[in-house]
Amino acid sequence: MTAILKVDTIQDTAGNNIINESSNTITIGASGDAINLASGATQSGFGKVLQLVNAKTNTQFNTTSTSLVAVTNLLAAITPSATSSKILIMVNFTGTNATAGKTTNTTIYRGSTNLAMQSSTGIMGLFSDEASEYKGYSYHYLDTPSSTSALTYQVYAMTDSGGTAQLMVNGNTASITLMEIAG
Repeated sequence: MTAILKVDTIQDTAGNNIINESSNTITIGASGDAINLASGATQSGFGKVLQLVNAKTNTQFNTTSTSLVAVTNLLAAITPSATSSKILIMVNFTGTNATAGKTTNTTIYRGSTNLAMQSSTGIMGLFSDEASEYKGYSYHYLDTPSSTSALTYQVYAMTDSGGTAQLMVNGNTASITLMEIAG
């Protein structure tokens, strides 16, 4: 014998809706509520890595531009499976400024949108070195694009006037990794 219980709302003892079904959408809890799983229980779908894309390059990139320009070959594309997905971007590269006392600035773009955390400067990562002192750099950014279209993420760089920004120096490999995280 099979038993079926049909309800559209489940309430706690205080009369608060804790599970609600409407238009084929199930809502658990209310805004600000914590959802806990019992010890030993597992969850699926939320926060899982749905796909991973990685691109690498070891082609040296130089620029004397004082405006942000696209770094050749340091880009990757991903097509999110849902508008609720987030994209975790991880970038690793070597860099320097060939001119002593000058600064190299970098950021990540999604298409034509600068994702810089420091909106006043438009820069996500910056470094200044003695001339030709190569160092490794990495940064991460969690993007919420609200899209299921193909998205391209690319590193951009610039330098101070009179400087030469250099990335992937001496054939060192740089990478950009994109992870779609279920929302």
